[in-house]
Amino acid sequence: MQRPAPHPPPRQTAIRVTVAYLLLASGWMVISELALRQLGSVPLADTLRLLNGLLLVGLTGATLFTLVNRILRNANDAHEQIQDSQLRYAALFHGGEDPVLVFSLDNAGRPSSFTEVNDRACDRLGYTRSALLKKTILDIDGDDGLRKHLPTLLRDGRVLFETFYTDARGSRFPVEVNARGIDLDHRPIIIATVRDQTHRRAAEQALLDSEQRYRLLAENINDLVWTVSREGTLTYLSPSVQRLLGHDPDVLLNDPELQQHIIRDEHLPALMKRVSRLLTYSQAAEPQTERIEVELLCADGTTVWIELELSMLCHPGNQVTGVLGVGRNIQARKRAEFEQRRIQMQLLQAQKMEAVGTLAGGLSHDLNNLLATILGNIELINLNAAPHPLIDKMQGAAQRASALVRKLLLFSRREPHSFHLINLNAAVGEMMEVMDRLLGERITVIAEFNAGRPIISADIGQIEQVLLNLALNARDAMPEGGQLRITTRNITQPTDGSVWVELQFADNGMGMPPEVQQRIFEPFFTTKPIGEGTGLGLSTVYGILKEHGANLDVKSAPDAGTVFTILLPLAHTRVVQDGLSAAIGAPRIANPRADALLLVEDEAAVREFMTHAITEFGYTIHAAGTLAEARALIDAGVPFSALITDVVLPDGSGPQLLVELREVRPSLPALLITGHAGDHIRNHFPDGQRPPLLRKPFTLSELFATLREILSSAETRRSRVG
Repeated sequence: MQRPAPHPPPRQTAIRVTVAYLLLASGWMVISELALRQLGSVPLADTLRLLNGLLLVGLTGATLFTLVNRILRNANDAHEQIQDSQLRYAALFHGGEDPVLVFSLDNAGRPSSFTEVNDRACDRLGYTRSALLKKTILDIDGDDGLRKHLPTLLRDGRVLFETFYTDARGSRFPVEVNARGIDLDHRPIIIATVRDQTHRRAAEQALLDSEQRYRLLAENINDLVWTVSREGTLTYLSPSVQRLLGHDPDVLLNDPELQQHIIRDEHLPALMKRVSRLLTYSQAAEPQTERIEVELLCADGTTVWIELELSMLCHPGNQVTGVLGVGRNIQARKRAEFEQRRIQMQLLQAQKMEAVGTLAGGLSHDLNNLLATILGNIELINLNAAPHPLIDKMQGAAQRASALVRKLLLFSRREPHSFHLINLNAAVGEMMEVMDRLLGERITVIAEFNAGRPIISADIGQIEQVLLNLALNARDAMPEGGQLRITTRNITQPTDGSVWVELQFADNGMGMPPEVQQRIFEPFFTTKPIGEGTGLGLSTVYGILKEHGANLDVKSAPDAGTVFTILLPLAHTRVVQDGLSAAIGAPRIANPRADALLLVEDEAAVREFMTHAITEFGYTIHAAGTLAEARALIDAGVPFSALITDVVLPDGSGPQLLVELREVRPSLPALLITGHAGDHIRNHFPDGQRPPLLRKPFTLSELFATLREILSSAETRRSRVG
């Protein structure tokens, strides 16, 4: 728009009009009067009339001057106001940030060429003003946006829509058009204010891409992602909840009761406290975070441990709008921590059992020495005096005490291996009283001995430990009570005809699933809570049976009980007495030998009893109470053909002395006696090379049978060498 030409001042214009009027009126009157005079004489009155007329013309001119001057002044003020308005309009029209396009519509609704455009429109579209004024809206609106929205514009007088414009270079760019229609001379005029949306669309696309990346990350990440509003309402839940917990995220998102149900009751208050703590902030200069471990309930009833990291959701200006939670599955870590604690507790329990075993071993050693003295002297009395009922009662009581000590050694797990021929039925029968006491009144034990003579070669202490551990396992499987059936029978293998003794423990307890059954013989594996089991019971059973060449089979199912079936090889022997390792006959020796024996025993009462008994049966005895005393006798040249020594001595061990002697006399016969050997024997003699061992308390029959055996074997070896 151009500024209009300035008007002359109104006073000057009025003067000019008045002067022109006076000149014309005066001139007309003068010319008229001259004309009249030429036609005839003019009287004086006519002259005065002429002067009055001139005066009237003058007054009329002055009045006309005043009126014209006022009219022109008012017109000039209005013109200046219009001019100022036009200037302001031009400044607004051309000075705006948005392009403005003005055009009209014909009677058919077709747009005309632009009637007015601002400078910003020329700059953005890339046209000169003259070139752009030759264009129509259809030339630049590639999507024909105005035509689509023209009915709304004509109806409502304005419309807002988005479309694409094309500039002079042919490039398309998004715009938002705010079109307004006015009626001018019965012709619709359209004023379109156009806002370039290129930067907004780019920002929106960047935001959309960011949200898409976030959504893809949230939907595919294994971690659990969720958000909570300031009101404490769950507003988002990632799809990973389906994989992690088995719950449908849409269902869980709209079910507040289920949201609280999946969190363990003991963890819910702590979690809510941490979320509330973050929501107490309306603004935060620095984002605050909280961390907590919670256990969540899965749809299938199992639980999973989650480590939650909670952080503030902040809008620009650090306004806190909610809480973001990211949960990571730490089930494996928790399982490892649990396993570590379980192993630590098992180790502590094993250490406790080791301490109990050490105590039991020490007590059994001392008790066995006392019982050896008591039983040995009772046998000596019986050999030299008539039988007496009181003596028999004393002997029976001492033998029962010996059996109790042997059972005490089961808990120490330190009793040395000593394989003998035993009757399995008798071994089970002797343990029935102990098992009844352990199992309690709610469990009924039924024993069925179907095997005729189930004689096996075994360590009686270890077999008793197997029986004890299997009984305890059955008790744990029947916490509400039940029945334990123990049976034995002889079976013949169809493949090779070998005969085995079958021992079976069958309970009607809770049973085991396959995954537990596969691991029951692993050391330290247990299904009991921490501190209630070492996980060594069945692994010990497995190890003992393998040492005895036995086979072990387990059948179990949940709520169907458990059956342990053990196959032990039947021993080939002519033993006729149950529970003894050989038929030894009467203790007296028909042909006493002249052999001299070296006896090393630290317990004075046992040493005195053995010296008395061995001397009475024709042997020469040299007794010592310590290793130092024994070495002194040896250095003094005391003759002896065999060594009898206690395993545990105050200043060393009997096996240590035997090893020293056999370095000089490799074939020296020896007999070891012990109340509790521990590892002293295993540390000196490899398997298969250990000398005969007698456990205290032993009978005179066992003592002299073993002596006769080792001396006879030595004589046989000497004769072969000779």
